[in-house]
Amino acid sequence: MILLPDPWWPTLALAVVLAADAVMSLKPPEFIRDCLDGVRFPRDWWWTLIVIKLTAAAGLVVLVVSL
Repeated sequence: MILLPDPWWPTLALAVVLAADAVMSLKPPEFIRDCLDGVRFPRDWWWTLIVIKLTAAAGLVVLVVSL
């Protein structure tokens, strides 16, 4: 038995939010920069967060499309 979301639209809404967050991460607002600096996450690795967020959004879209 495969558990797929029903209704499908909240999953798609989450994908849109994740994609928007990834775009915002290209030039993070001050409060996000402060948070990442506060946990000493190296700035050289900030790009990985964008990749992870976009990958997660794409996975959610694939899930919705496969319904």
